[in-house]
Amino acid sequence: SAYDIALGHTALRAKAVDGQVSLEGTCLNGRAKVLGNMRVGETIPYTITTEFEDVNTEEIYAVPDGIKLNVTGSLFSQGDVFEPEAMIADIILTGAKLKVGDFTFTQSNPVRLNYAEQVLEFSDASFQTQHLSFKLEGSAPVTGRLGLRLKMAGDLAVLSSTLETVESANGPLVGTLLIEGDSQNPSLTGEATVSQGRLRLTNLTEDITNLETVINISGRTFQL
Repeated sequence: SAYDIALGHTALRAKAVDGQVSLEGTCLNGRAKVLGNMRVGETIPYTITTEFEDVNTEEIYAVPDGIKLNVTGSLFSQGDVFEPEAMIADIILTGAKLKVGDFTFTQSNPVRLNYAEQVLEFSDASFQTQHLSFKLEGSAPVTGRLGLRLKMAGDLAVLSSTLETVESANGPLVGTLLIEGDSQNPSLTGEATVSQGRLRLTNLTEDITNLETVINISGRTFQL
């Protein structure tokens, strides 16, 4: 497909009666169950239902470096074999674990994604880890530019668990990040705000208090 999704080892059984074909089997190396129907004629309309469990997305799709995502959920799609660009799909993730660098996030609630007109739409894709949460929304078209917005909220305490030079930290942290451009090398722009922050660094004898700052994010650069 245009998303270059690999189905792994696939084993399907088909039964045909009067031009109506039913499908049953597995894909993604046995981690996904598939049920489907199609009618053979001048067109071949179909419906497919797939249930999948603990699928490592790295095995089916080229994700950016430093990101690992395992998902459990279901997919329903329908369309015509001869018109793949007209396919529509509804995806529900009931269990997802996202690892970005040193952070491991779990989903806050079931995540629903919709695919139509060759665009994948995210809505209320919320994840959380200790001291930090975020919500992802927007679109990822088959061709063209990404248009995703990531809203994050948390506490500076997240620094003490990720940076050896930070002994302790606290204070509200909120921000918004725009993810645009090519899916394999997206551009990042946005800002995060810290208010009433306090930092205790391993190389300083006194705490940094009343920290008020805005962190500007551009590409891979962070600037205070």
